[in-house]
Amino acid sequence: MQKERQIEQKPLNAIFIGGAQRSGTTMLGSILGGAKGCVVTPESQFKDGLPQKHSSPNWKVEGVLKSVMIEELKKNFRYKLWELPVPDMSDLPENLKLRDYSIFLERLVCSYAKKHECKLCETWVDHTPGNLKHVLTLLELFPNAKFIHLVRDPRGVAASIMPLDWGADTPIEASVSWSASLAYGLAAEQAFPDRCIRVYYEDLLERPELEVNRICKFCNLEFTFDMLTGRALTVPAYTKKQHKFVGARVLQTQATVWKERLDQETILQIEQKLSDFMVLMGYKPFILEKVSPSGFLGRLKKLLKKNIAFISKKVARYKKKRAVRSGVLK
Repeated sequence: MQKERQIEQKPLNAIFIGGAQRSGTTMLGSILGGAKGCVVTPESQFKDGLPQKHSSPNWKVEGVLKSVMIEELKKNFRYKLWELPVPDMSDLPENLKLRDYSIFLERLVCSYAKKHECKLCETWVDHTPGNLKHVLTLLELFPNAKFIHLVRDPRGVAASIMPLDWGADTPIEASVSWSASLAYGLAAEQAFPDRCIRVYYEDLLERPELEVNRICKFCNLEFTFDMLTGRALTVPAYTKKQHKFVGARVLQTQATVWKERLDQETILQIEQKLSDFMVLMGYKPFILEKVSPSGFLGRLKKLLKKNIAFISKKVARYKKKRAVRSGVLK
């Protein structure tokens, strides 16, 4: 009990990384998790999702029921990937107000840290891509939190996400998702310039030492060269394939690999959809001339390919989730 009360007296610091999906949030989280006192966990969509779904819309004032949160957490797919039993919460009140709920979350993080033999549990590094959509709530839960808006070339995002069994299936869907995510990030930067820093994925690859050092200064972390190995996160088996570069040496050329993976028509669709927004964020157009449209058979072939890919992705994702829930995939 004494250890739990120490957590209550000294709240965890928190660093929330956010951005478009496949922007490198997990890679950066694994790097920062190597700093002294930091604990990087798997993604935690449940932290704000569960109270919103299973409590009153005014839960921040009225509180959330501890028993409900515990039961829902046990069933939550994302929490299952932590592979962690829900720790003892018996000393917390049944009706969790904001500070009580933040202690609830802190206890999950420090229990995860203990399981993975982290020496200190002082700062939570959370790399859930959607973090910047919930800046106000996260600041109420963690008043000293810092935020990192990670930005990646939308063509790189599209090339990374479209082959996966989840997420955007088309260049247009990938572009819309990218611009929506950036809108939240830019708003957070504007509203909290002393709390939110922008980091470009490409800069992390080109000059990792300088960029990580800059981030550490902003987040009040002690920089060490060992952090650059990016091996702090234990990647869940469920996401290991899509996070194959986490903990591995990432080459600078990875920033422009989309030029090889995307055809010209796909690139053009992204550049036309995002237009000036992409340029204003520092990404120049690659296709300067109009690509000749495909004939009827070409368009039909692409439509069939898109539908087959969509169904294949859904089936693959269903099988993976079923394996996790049944305990086959851990």
